[in-house]
Amino acid sequence: MDKIEQLSLEIFHQISKLSQFAFQYTLDTEQVKRKKEEASRHKIFGYMIDDKLAAKLHIIPINIHLKWVALVL
Repeated sequence: MDKIEQLSLEIFHQISKLSQFAFQYTLDTEQVKRKKEEASRHKIFGYMIDDKLAAKLHIIPINIHLKWVALVL
């Protein structure tokens, strides 16, 4: 049975290839290395079919700091 599971960077070659195919771009070796470093901060979930990555989702942590200013007229 196929299922959605959290992926490890051990299969980053599949993660990268899927993105390149889906969004129609090509990365060189150095760009792949930088993308892998960036992906190490993501939680990546994927749907595997016969041990091949068919779909994926990146959860990217983002910190937002808002400073509220009260304006009195």
